[in-house]
Amino acid sequence: MILLGQFILACVNVVTGLYHASLIKKMEEDTLAGKPYKKIKHGWWGFAYAGLAALFCYLISQRNGQEFNLWLFLSFFANRRIFFDLSVNVYRFGWKGIWYVSPELKNVTGLWDAFAKGKTIDWVHFKIFGKRLWASSLIYAAGIVIITILL
Repeated sequence: MILLGQFILACVNVVTGLYHASLIKKMEEDTLAGKPYKKIKHGWWGFAYAGLAALFCYLISQRNGQEFNLWLFLSFFANRRIFFDLSVNVYRFGWKGIWYVSPELKNVTGLWDAFAKGKTIDWVHFKIFGKRLWASSLIYAAGIVIITILL
């Protein structure tokens, strides 16, 4: 069941990543054309994914006769980070841009500034890993595998 949950959420993450990439492209086009654009509500999207991940976690935990499993919940967020980010990057920049990190993150002055700009998670990862998105993806993938094996 855990593998099925990971697979379904990976598919959800790829689809939402592709949707967000198309929104970003539209924002860029509107900016170049001088038109006003709608900002992506990252907090609401994150909240929606957290709810979906919590639901999957609850259902899988109940099926296995457990309480809510926090480790499984965290592995679902690692899944999000890998599949969502990579699908956004590949759709926007092709395979050569798979490890793209926004240069805007250099201009974020701190945690509150990152929160205000809707870049909190990206900023934290940038502070830890720099432009090495591949390193964080590798660590998250290893975490998913280990948690899945142990559960």
